[in-house]
Amino acid sequence: MTSYIGVALVTIGAMIVYFTMAGRVGRARTKYGVEAPATTGHADFERVFRVQANTLEGLPPFLTGLWLFGLYLNEPIATALGVAHSLHDRLFARRRGAQPWIHYPAARHVGAAGGGPGQARAAGLQVRCLINRKTTATKRR
Repeated sequence: MTSYIGVALVTIGAMIVYFTMAGRVGRARTKYGVEAPATTGHADFERVFRVQANTLEGLPPFLTGLWLFGLYLNEPIATALGVAHSLHDRLFARRRGAQPWIHYPAARHVGAAGGGPGQARAAGLQVRCLINRKTTATKRR
């Protein structure tokens, strides 16, 4: 039986980042006086909320691709790619991502259009994994 500990650790790391972002939203609600369930109010709160929402929107394609690649192609490479993706996100967020995005809206660059090619590649990889799985299952019969 194959161990998927690397992929599982990357998944846990991604969830820690997401829940950290959710905690920031809670703190921003208090700081800017935006009561739940409102998602609008102070502009800085809305930016904190949007960063958390963007993180949530990116999780399904990331985790699906990570697990399909790990299960059906190569777990160590999936782990390495997941770590690289997570490190890139953290470095990007420090340099010009979340903090400047929240406090200096003019610092935004690519926006949602920049995520399109990466998500298209992830979707293509998911299809490849499913085809590979179906082909492998057919050969076993």
